[in-house]
Amino acid sequence: MLKAMTNIHITRGHDINIAGKPAKRITTLPCPKSIKITPDNFKGIKPKLLVKEGENVKVGTKLFYDKVNPEVFFCSTVAGQVKTIKLGDRRKIEEIEITCESNTSDFSFSKTKDVGEYSREEIKDILLNLGLWPSIRQRPFSKIANSKDTPKSIFVSAMPTAPFSMDLNYVLNDAGLFLKEGFKVLSKLTDGSVNLVVNTNKEYDIFDDLEDIAVHGFSGPHPAGNVGIHIHHIDPIADKDDIVWYISLQDVNDFGRFFKEGVYPTEKYISVGGASLSDPSYYKIKKGAVVSDIVEEQSLDENHILISGDVLSGQEISSDSSMNYYSDILSVIPYTKKRDFLGWILPGLKKYSLSRTFLSSLFDKQETSFDTRINGSRRAIIPFGRWEKMLPMDIIPDFLVKSILAGDIEDMEKYGIYECDHEDFALCAYACQSKIEVSKIVKEGLELMEKEG
Repeated sequence: MLKAMTNIHITRGHDINIAGKPAKRITTLPCPKSIKITPDNFKGIKPKLLVKEGENVKVGTKLFYDKVNPEVFFCSTVAGQVKTIKLGDRRKIEEIEITCESNTSDFSFSKTKDVGEYSREEIKDILLNLGLWPSIRQRPFSKIANSKDTPKSIFVSAMPTAPFSMDLNYVLNDAGLFLKEGFKVLSKLTDGSVNLVVNTNKEYDIFDDLEDIAVHGFSGPHPAGNVGIHIHHIDPIADKDDIVWYISLQDVNDFGRFFKEGVYPTEKYISVGGASLSDPSYYKIKKGAVVSDIVEEQSLDENHILISGDVLSGQEISSDSSMNYYSDILSVIPYTKKRDFLGWILPGLKKYSLSRTFLSSLFDKQETSFDTRINGSRRAIIPFGRWEKMLPMDIIPDFLVKSILAGDIEDMEKYGIYECDHEDFALCAYACQSKIEVSKIVKEGLELMEKEG
């Protein structure tokens, strides 16, 4: 049985009881007619095309690279033809569509030795040249890791707590287990610790014979599963040069399979949930699959919104686009602008409330079909302590947000912006009585800090 070195219980936060939770049932979708790759999914890159429309590509063919970091390549996950390259203003690459003409991969990786025998530089070169490196991100700034850096530690979370999150223990048992080899790859990339974070209250049967891994147990409400919370409590970031890398557990498993069997990772598991769906469940899809192909068999509400990611920190997308590269949740919830007449004066027995504004706060939170209404208008920031109750970090969110709005870089550093990411503040935005988009402000603050260097 997996034993944790530390056990940390989070008390601040909240698990939203939202309707439309996905069933633990995996549907494997066939190879779609085409996939789409969106460079904007990768924060901070400047893409340079390596293919043109009409060109035939194979699995692993380089499509573009980052002009800022030319060693970072982005590759095709299907064999087919480059159908369209959508360009925006100033010829910015917005989308690359590739037809899927074969459901089998002709990719082959010449495995010459065991994982443990590769050097750090050899592993970096393989991951970079074959387009697998973008799976590794870094804090601060939550961008693709700089391959020239050596992080002080690496984090992997096995306990997502966001609404509609997958049960990774269930999913990876279906995928085939290559975690041991995957963690060996990660251990080669740092001189520090590789940290695996698990749910203290959950039993796992996917972690066998892991070597030289620091295991930590967390429990409590969302955002207890966010990697930013784990880093804050285990190996905090002091300044912009204090680098920590992180990667999803699915990608760790993909790395392990790639180095053990030479199989290029072209598929991923996602959770599809929401009250607008007829049958929310798990799916195994081709990376880059268009959303309309994913929900094709679903009976959707007439008015709905599609979100790549969870309902708190995800991004609205259209049905003819693909999910964000890093998202493993597709949320589909009702869309409406309807306002309740005198909603603020009604007793609100069916209102989902985190305060004592409505009588519903006296009862257990019932499963609720949330929609897009914000139930009020934006107003001045008044510190009621709501943000602090939703953020399990030793940070004063009121002062941090005000320093960001003022553009005060010194204060932003002092209040701990380098430890933050917008997803960690998503619950603050949800609970905010002033309807302030806290996570958006934090994101803009991080962009300013990165720009200023």
